[in-house]
Amino acid sequence: MTSVEAYKAVLEPLYEAFNRQDVPAMLEGLDPGVEWRDVLNGVQIKGRAAVEAYWLGQFEIVRTELSPLTYTSLPDGRVEVDVDQTVRRLDGGLWANQRVTHTYTFSPDGLILRMDPS
Repeated sequence: MTSVEAYKAVLEPLYEAFNRQDVPAMLEGLDPGVEWRDVLNGVQIKGRAAVEAYWLGQFEIVRTELSPLTYTSLPDGRVEVDVDQTVRRLDGGLWANQRVTHTYTFSPDGLILRMDPS
């Protein structure tokens, strides 16, 4: 997998599943050894089970909507996605609305090996 369109085909369903809070669908695109940034606690987590627990915990305290805006293929093979991120408290009140960047590393079989937010 090398084109931005091929990566987009993996990432768009992930973002859609995230917005629905469909954790099983979100996990489908992840490599078993995935590394993910736990932004709530400032640590790196590893493996699908850890990422699943992180997402489930996050959904208990906030509602986040992610809207990908652009996808860019980087020279080192990673893919950078500019995202509009809206975070709401459980009562619906706005907590944050900002533009963030997610940088993905993919395995040779097209699964996500790592995600780095900035």
